[in-house]
Amino acid sequence: MNRDTKKYLRELRAEIPCGFFRKKKLLQPFLTSLENFLCETPDASYSDLADAFGTPKEMADTLSEKISEAEAQKYRRRHRYISVIAVLVILLLSTWIIKIYRTGMNVEVIRTIVIYDE
Repeated sequence: MNRDTKKYLRELRAEIPCGFFRKKKLLQPFLTSLENFLCETPDASYSDLADAFGTPKEMADTLSEKISEAEAQKYRRRHRYISVIAVLVILLLSTWIIKIYRTGMNVEVIRTIVIYDE
């Protein structure tokens, strides 16, 4: 698979609103067709793939016809929830690391005053 094919598949997977295993099952017939297409034209560009199968969004819409709207909404809600949690974890970790870094940089300044007697 060339770079354009990988890009097309990545965009296609991103457009299908369901979980990993369901997505894998939905993509199986398409991947068979894609393999057959790539056997005929091994150096297919992104535009060749889009001409043959439609844009990733169009193909995802076709493949997603078997997904109920309730399942798609559930997936999107879960995906949004996980994204928010991930961002919060990253923010907490970064503030914790900054705090540790700053406390490790505490420098104690000691001044010595020398008094000379005459």
